[in-house]
Amino acid sequence: MEGKAEAVSHQPQPRHGAGGRHGARIEIGRDAVAQILAYMGDLMEDGTPVSGLLVAPDFDPRAVSAARAVPGLRLVRYGFSFSFQPVGA
Repeated sequence: MEGKAEAVSHQPQPRHGAGGRHGARIEIGRDAVAQILAYMGDLMEDGTPVSGLLVAPDFDPRAVSAARAVPGLRLVRYGFSFSFQPVGA
């Protein structure tokens, strides 16, 4: 990303899906998309081109639809897994 960078002081609260608060499914909703668009808009005031990136374990379908309308905004889903190996005898 070129241009200015700005610290994010507030993170939108994720929505907890079917797994509940301690479950495996967390969805980032439209509030997060609206927030990053506001930050992007602030940075664009001086004509600097900006792009946005939201990284989360999952996204609400409405957030995906909203982000689709903004060419400079990318949503990226992450995941991880653990592997356990016995040690010693």
